[in-house]
Amino acid sequence: MNDAEWYQSHPWQPVAWMEQAECVGLDIMVPDTQSQSHQAQAVCVECPVRSECLEYALADPGLLGIWGGMTYRERQRERQRRDMKPSQRKPILHGTYSGYAAHKRHDVPMCDGCQQAKAAYVAHRKATKEAA
Repeated sequence: MNDAEWYQSHPWQPVAWMEQAECVGLDIMVPDTQSQSHQAQAVCVECPVRSECLEYALADPGLLGIWGGMTYRERQRERQRRDMKPSQRKPILHGTYSGYAAHKRHDVPMCDGCQQAKAAYVAHRKATKEAA
């Protein structure tokens, strides 16, 4: 089944907020390449209805393309993350860059140790790039 057939077999109802979306009328929102995917996600950055769009797409696992600034796979991972109980998550390794990333993933307040680890990581990366 190609995309056109899928969309015809998968009816969805337009919602009022959709008229305010930055992507209205753009063909790149169902990208064929990674470059188009990045372009489509860039459109979403300043969109006034990005959160509504993302929630709409998370509620319908069959939607293809970029919705709310996320690809189909990113939305799959977000659904899984939201369905996970806190006890099922890996523990946060505080004071590390991995810990910083876990804070972001789990949407929990950042501790000082992880903020410092992120700053050290960024400084190291910058120094490495400058040395090269």
